[in-house]
Amino acid sequence: MPHYRPWTAEYLSEAVSVYSQSLPRSYQQNMADLFSGAAEAMAARSVPAGLAEDWLIVTEYMTQAGIAIDRWLASQKPESLAEEIPPPEIDDHTPSVVCFERLAGLTTLEGVERLARRLIKVDRAAGR
Repeated sequence: MPHYRPWTAEYLSEAVSVYSQSLPRSYQQNMADLFSGAAEAMAARSVPAGLAEDWLIVTEYMTQAGIAIDRWLASQKPESLAEEIPPPEIDDHTPSVVCFERLAGLTTLEGVERLARRLIKVDRAAGR
């Protein structure tokens, strides 16, 4: 069943299995670090007036994304990593293909639009 709230741990723990099929382990770890760092930066700032709910949802997304990726990476046993066909390396010339149709199937259009609207509001409030 698709998730209506794609910023939750439930959605992100499913989504990370899709990323792992296309993205190298080192890239996934960098993503986890970026998500976690963004969540920490948001926690250190004052929440702009009128954005409490949006700020909370975006913070939850960043926090849960970092946690989900870290948990996924920690769950992969060295034997299973050696048996996997390595995903393509990411560089400036060869983009990796993530199965976006599988990601899309995990959520609803309305859920994605809700998250996108909140991300835009928070980004603007952060002065970007």
